[in-house]
Amino acid sequence: RISSKSLAVCKEGERIWGFPKDNWIQTQKKYRQKEPGWIRIDGHDLGHGQLLQCTMLRPHVIKGFAEALRVAWQELPVKAARYSLEWVSKEDQKTIHVAAEKTQKAEALVHGLKSNSMYFLRVI
Repeated sequence: RISSKSLAVCKEGERIWGFPKDNWIQTQKKYRQKEPGWIRIDGHDLGHGQLLQCTMLRPHVIKGFAEALRVAWQELPVKAARYSLEWVSKEDQKTIHVAAEKTQKAEALVHGLKSNSMYFLRVI
């Protein structure tokens, strides 16, 4: 069993800026140490449920077409960023499709979709 000391507590509703890696977010805020801290995203395995919810880079549909979606997301607050939009179907979650790769625009067109199907989108 691995354990660590808590350095700070985040309040419900507090916005945390950071970069996700696996099940953790590396915060930009420095707490009691010289380096930024790490916060768990999902605590189900510890009996706590979902701990954090992403509010940035969350794709939303601008317009739906018969076999395509126009998708947008909030830009990162930096001078220059490149985004990729990936999608999978509910039926085949192992096959990752790339709708846009390393684009500077905060929107993309997802095409080649089947009607009456469910899809999962993510921006990285």
